[in-house]
Amino acid sequence: MKLLFLGLLLASTVCFSSSQNNIKNTQITKKLVQNPIILRNSATDSFVSYWKSEFKPEGVRACDISKEKYLEMMDRYLDLTKDEQAEVNIVNDLEEGYTIGDVIKTLVNKYYPNQQSIKDEKPKLDQRSIIIIASVISIVGMSAISVLYILKNRKLIK
Repeated sequence: MKLLFLGLLLASTVCFSSSQNNIKNTQITKKLVQNPIILRNSATDSFVSYWKSEFKPEGVRACDISKEKYLEMMDRYLDLTKDEQAEVNIVNDLEEGYTIGDVIKTLVNKYYPNQQSIKDEKPKLDQRSIIIIASVISIVGMSAISVLYILKNRKLIK
């Protein structure tokens, strides 16, 4: 009986201690997710400092940036590796709620809009309009042929 009691006591102690560790691990994981550690290298730090001091200092809106400044920034941005670009994209911009990646996407769409969206914006004629245009053209053509035929029968033209 004592052996059974000691076994139950040992099992409950192990279960209780493992649940305490799970709670601590969960709390630590939540803190890490809320405050991610971003490790940057000198290339990304250099780009971010260029971004904040020269390219887009405080008070400058993305829509006010000239194409020359945009092209200069893109040269520096494209010199970064894909991993460095991903690190730069998640850095917060000086404007609240935007990241550097969001601003770059906005500028790319401003200076190089998507060709598909431009094609979609063109108005297209519906079937009724096309039928009316074709009918008018055929009536004008048949009228011209009829006039020429009448003039030829009356021998006004040869």
